[in-house]
Amino acid sequence: MGIQKSSYEKQINESFAELEQQSVQLVTEKLLQRLCLFGAFSHLFFIFFFALIGSHELAFLNVISVTLWVIATIQNMRQHHTWCIRLIIIEVVLHSYIVTYMIGIAYGFHFYLWSLIGFVLSGPIGTLKQQIKIILVIIVGFIGIYFMSLSNNYALDVTSLAPYAYSVNLFLSIIPIAIVVYHSRKNSAQSAKSFFIQANTDIVTGTFNRLYVEKLLKEAQEGLTRRGFDQYSVVLCSIQNLHELKETEQNANVDKVLQNVAKTIQSNIRDSDLVARWQFDEFMILLSNATHETTLKIVDKIKSAIEQVKVLKDDNSDIVLGAAFGIADSAGTDDFDRVIIKANVNLIQAKAKFVTKD
Repeated sequence: MGIQKSSYEKQINESFAELEQQSVQLVTEKLLQRLCLFGAFSHLFFIFFFALIGSHELAFLNVISVTLWVIATIQNMRQHHTWCIRLIIIEVVLHSYIVTYMIGIAYGFHFYLWSLIGFVLSGPIGTLKQQIKIILVIIVGFIGIYFMSLSNNYALDVTSLAPYAYSVNLFLSIIPIAIVVYHSRKNSAQSAKSFFIQANTDIVTGTFNRLYVEKLLKEAQEGLTRRGFDQYSVVLCSIQNLHELKETEQNANVDKVLQNVAKTIQSNIRDSDLVARWQFDEFMILLSNATHETTLKIVDKIKSAIEQVKVLKDDNSDIVLGAAFGIADSAGTDDFDRVIIKANVNLIQAKAKFVTKD
């Protein structure tokens, strides 16, 4: 048993690692795409800026920078993410060092090193150890630039433009950090939604699963949800004759029938109600704040609609679907399990009548 469990856990870990790697690759590609576009256009702006102030050397440097960003974009499109990341780091570090060396820190070009730290911390670059090493190198470089600026005689002196260039660079250096933060938060929200869907829905029908309903009712009883379930009705719906189809048809055909039934039920309940896959051929319908008369009307609509679902077997013969219902409400109890038991008892009786009728 210990060996089997260890093997099972290993398979789970390997599968999860593979899925995580695929997810990171997709996320990284989108993040790098946005950063590459920003890098290319911002350096395109600096080509004209330095040409305008007469610094042809720095204008040419930005031509090289734009070229590197374009190459990085191409590498990212080819899914060579490692090379793309390396090019980004090389360009930002060298550009910050060279420009600061030539005109000083008064113009704010060293701020892009801080943007690089935000990029490194976003996660697509190596392991945590490697990230820490890169960040330490960037910090040391930032300090080095500062001390270098104290004793350097700059070839280009346009101090009148310093406040404007400083403000522009401060603003532009914040944008990559904002892109990384926005991208990370968006990805986290999408991942959370994806995990929620996987954990709380039935993979075949797309309806909620049993776990979600039980959790929802528990939260409602404890006042942890805004959905109103002070009084509710539970309807257990068992699809009749589905076992006949399962014994003669492929699973894909049975799944398709279940999907059609689920859509039929969902189209005949209110927005405040929900449907969940309960067992193989059973659905649970939770009607919030519904009177007995309202519940019966909804059940009649669902019953008629299910009987209209056409099921054609591979041999071109028809199977007529039917539905048996067990109804119970929460009047007099706040225990969801008791309501379910009562609905199940009523469903068993309804199924017996259905067989007798056939």
